[in-house]
Amino acid sequence: MYISDNLIFLQLQKTACTHIQTILRLYFPGEEVEKHGPLTFHAGDRPIIGSIRNPFDWYVSLWSYGCLERGNVRATLTSGRVDLARRILRERARHPSLWKEVPTILAHISHHDKTEFDAYYTDPNDPALFRAWLKRILEEPARPYIEGDFPLKPVDTHLGLLTYRFLRLFTDFQAWAECRHALRNQSDVRQFYHDNAICSTFIRNERLEGDLAAVLRDMGIETTAAELRRDKVNASKHRPYIDYYDDASAALVRDRDRLICDLFSYELNGRETR
Repeated sequence: MYISDNLIFLQLQKTACTHIQTILRLYFPGEEVEKHGPLTFHAGDRPIIGSIRNPFDWYVSLWSYGCLERGNVRATLTSGRVDLARRILRERARHPSLWKEVPTILAHISHHDKTEFDAYYTDPNDPALFRAWLKRILEEPARPYIEGDFPLKPVDTHLGLLTYRFLRLFTDFQAWAECRHALRNQSDVRQFYHDNAICSTFIRNERLEGDLAAVLRDMGIETTAAELRRDKVNASKHRPYIDYYDDASAALVRDRDRLICDLFSYELNGRETR
């Protein structure tokens, strides 16, 4: 997160958060603390800013970033069995509630074939590889390998990775720790978010400079979207995201990340405006 005396910016992966932080730092000097980490203290009267991206675009970006041999998800999925087991045990040490699932996860690891996951990252322009990867991280046993308490049941049966990260980052930290076990359907997820959301506003990746300019104007700084336009960092390279989806993969994202699609009116149309 980025902390200044004027605001707090919570950084969600692959939503131009590094780019946003660079601009915010120009106007509000501060420090980065635990990048991509949740807010674990009281913000006072400071506004809390978040960033978000169309889920259909986000998954393509996350996968294609892995095709550049970058990112924690790629590193985890392409680890050998011994390294993967070490990763799992280190992660579970931070989540005692997950220790009871370790035997099941280690049993999955015994069948883990890193070459299969290596193959998913060989061509960022191949929709078939993306769809196979997406199915593995959202529907099949790769989920326990990815991170944190994402495999915590019943969360793993109905939340996409993006929605999991969204809730972990943008809701009250203590409430998430106490209530995530009880989120058994999309209605529970929606109610939990509305009861525990902490962000005052979001900067949408698709309208980045315009939304960022609006945040700055609310803080008393007059600027325009054109003045804030800069080249993004950590950008992945791929075809238009709409090219990667068929009906089945689109339905999977729409189902698992329904909360975000509904909150921000995201669709699979490739026509977001800046």
